[in-house]
Amino acid sequence: MKIKVVNIETERLLLRQYVMEDLDDYVEYRSNPKYHEFLPGKPRANKEEYRKGLEKLVKGYNKHKEPEMTWAIVLKKENKVVGSVSVEDVFEEHKLCEIGWGIKRKLSQARHRF
Repeated sequence: MKIKVVNIETERLLLRQYVMEDLDDYVEYRSNPKYHEFLPGKPRANKEEYRKGLEKLVKGYNKHKEPEMTWAIVLKKENKVVGSVSVEDVFEEHKLCEIGWGIKRKLSQARHRF
């Protein structure tokens, strides 16, 4: 089973592949230590480290083995990346996978309607 990142759109959100132009938004929501509270990892040291991480993610979409399966969550009315959702640990034989997500802390606390 091969899962491909295709655009998913709702009234308020667009889920799509990350692009390098998302760097400022990516840094903004991921640099908050509270964002990582229930996620593996921790904030990176500087913007260059975030750039390297985003670049690796973007390049991963084109891998033939274990392609990247992460969607950027974009608030459509602001055209701003505010988080991500990903499919991980795919177990094809059992037709199971894990889904993880992270949202900009300010939005998760505001009970934002998506």
